[in-house]
Amino acid sequence: MGTLGATFKADLYVAMVTLITIIPATPSAKPLHFSPYIARGELETAQNLSKVTDICDPHNRSDCDVTIPESYAGFLTVDEVLGKHTFFWYFPSQENPDAPVVIWLNGGPGVTSMLGLFWENGPLQPRQSNGTQKTHEETSNGIYRKPYNYNETNFEG
Repeated sequence: MGTLGATFKADLYVAMVTLITIIPATPSAKPLHFSPYIARGELETAQNLSKVTDICDPHNRSDCDVTIPESYAGFLTVDEVLGKHTFFWYFPSQENPDAPVVIWLNGGPGVTSMLGLFWENGPLQPRQSNGTQKTHEETSNGIYRKPYNYNETNFEG
């Protein structure tokens, strides 16, 4: 494996360790399951509970200088009988609330879409040095619109 492969492997390790250690340690560590709220018609309650307000390690706040963009996260039930759920993290458009929603799924099996969120498309990116977050200069929900559309360069709304 060349230097580039070793660097990617190290970066991947840092990203995964960050996700494994920081996200469960946040104050909202209890999973939010949306489906019961949807079934009861409590959409506003579900939205309020799912708002992500902090992604910093509560034990190391001195290194957290990122302002998280508006986002919502939780679990949707995909199989009630087997108790299977899928996690989502939604970032509304930073420029146009009527812009179409893009769902990004990485290939697999076993490849988390969090890699695409943090390293390719999302508004947040782990810092390599200390595992904290920083904002992307260009993001798929901001100024870097329609990066995968070869026919249009912008959403005109």
